[in-house]
Amino acid sequence: MLNTSSLDYYRGSSMEWGYPPGVKMVDFVADDMKNFIHPHWTTFSPVNPMMRYFLATVAFILFIFGIVGNYVVMYMFTKKKELRSPINNYIVNLALADMCMLWSQTPLYLYNVFNGGNWQFGPLACQMTGAANSVFGICSICTIGAMTIERYNVVVRGSPPDRLTYSRSFGNILLCWMYSMFWSIGPFFGYGKYIPMGTLELCDFDFMSRDRDNVNYSLAVLFTNYCAPLMIITYYNVNIVTAIFKHNSKLREQAIKMNVPAMRCNSEVMQMTFEIRYAKLVMTNVSLWVWAWTPFVGIVLQATLFDQNQLTPVLTTVPQLFARFACITNPLVLAYGHSKYRLALKKYMHHFCVFFINENELNRDAALTGTAIET
Repeated sequence: MLNTSSLDYYRGSSMEWGYPPGVKMVDFVADDMKNFIHPHWTTFSPVNPMMRYFLATVAFILFIFGIVGNYVVMYMFTKKKELRSPINNYIVNLALADMCMLWSQTPLYLYNVFNGGNWQFGPLACQMTGAANSVFGICSICTIGAMTIERYNVVVRGSPPDRLTYSRSFGNILLCWMYSMFWSIGPFFGYGKYIPMGTLELCDFDFMSRDRDNVNYSLAVLFTNYCAPLMIITYYNVNIVTAIFKHNSKLREQAIKMNVPAMRCNSEVMQMTFEIRYAKLVMTNVSLWVWAWTPFVGIVLQATLFDQNQLTPVLTTVPQLFARFACITNPLVLAYGHSKYRLALKKYMHHFCVFFINENELNRDAALTGTAIET
């Protein structure tokens, strides 16, 4: 058996773009990691380096955009007074979770790709990286869920926006982190495990093994951290959308009775309009999160309940990387949909501000919150 990296093997071989018959992907795995490789992956030949380099290039591009975008969001919403508010604490936490996700996964993945094509950092680092991936991913959807519930309380139940205090928002954020950690520490106590998956350059929870504990853990994670949050968020969003339609219909009826073009002048109407826009922003974030993570959920279900033979290393790795799109869509959605954020970008980081800005919309929001920004 070979005990060297695929890169070294290429250098010492007369073959440039292929391997001799019989060489397997696991032949290049370090001795201390061999017991962590699922038997399914031992049947595959090494992945073409060009494919690995292509996926690594995509991951690097996502990493750069995600880090820059989320850093700008965190900086603006924490340093600029006009953007600091209890509800915006959720936005900061979402950006923090996304940034931590990128930092904890991408650099190690890139190093593994360009230094042999398998996990290089030993079993402990593999488990810690897999746990970090779980913590930050779960925390993201929990944060989006908390944002959805807060908008539901304001738009549907009519709670005053100032009912959400800093202490309450920080408490909810702490609960999000505690919940995500609870579901991520199971493998450290024998309930599930973290192992290299796919092309063996990333570590994730073991959704390939079909012993009772691993199957139960995989299904429990999917239900509690994907299906259940999605059902809850969908329920609240349906109610929010219904309330928005009723609100707009009422405004049109009032405008007709008063023989005016639109009812958009009094402060109550302006406040509701602001809340509706924020609710739409949250719904967009939810949709993009589902779009990014659903392929990975499909892979997990395929591995847990159906024919595993259809899962190749590349087919398994691509959804893992595709989920990183959620880390870059959140700051982009904010930049496009949050009017005060766009105005702050225009003032403090105008070189980042490439979005159309509706000055009337911005002035209304500034008048509502008393945070007019000089431009």
